[in-house]
Amino acid sequence: MYKRQQEDSIIMNKGAIDRGLFVSDFYRTYKDEEKKRHSSHSKMQEEFTRPELERTIGTRGNDYSKLSMNGLPEVGTYIKKGDIIIGKVHPLSSRKNDKKIYKCCSTTIKPNETGYVSKVMQSRNGDGYKFVKVKIRSTRKPTIGDKHASRHGQKGTIGMVYKQEDMPFTKNGIRPDIIMNPHAVPSRMTIGPVSYTHLTL
Repeated sequence: MYKRQQEDSIIMNKGAIDRGLFVSDFYRTYKDEEKKRHSSHSKMQEEFTRPELERTIGTRGNDYSKLSMNGLPEVGTYIKKGDIIIGKVHPLSSRKNDKKIYKCCSTTIKPNETGYVSKVMQSRNGDGYKFVKVKIRSTRKPTIGDKHASRHGQKGTIGMVYKQEDMPFTKNGIRPDIIMNPHAVPSRMTIGPVSYTHLTL
């Protein structure tokens, strides 16, 4: 029975990944600035701070515990889903008892993303508004669906990750870290990997 092959798929050794093969750090920067919001009563400016939950609306059950009083996390803090990484509020006018209340305008980490705070920066832009940047670092391991490429442009996606004991081995017990389908080379006409193979023999 004919079985269709996925030519660009590669097989990776889980033992090699656990030893650090292709493990990398990914950085994402979140930024925000204090702005003046024009209302019918006055010009109110936003403020970086850790919101007081009893006086702030729009918190939506997010976690503000990772923030300092200035509305920013400390370097090295672990951030996960639902955590606020930049705390900011916008003052609202209350007509009931003149009690000052706020609306939450904070920045939440992206869904399905976790990491450690790598850097926190504060400054002012050309208009005099204060702005902040928070850099998040997350360590990522190769997984099924990730695309890899050689220096010659031979691309391939990880189609399977096998345990080290399930990988094929030579008579000397050597197990490969990566298995690439050789049929992918002529289809992309990348002769470089073939030349490297000849040089190492």
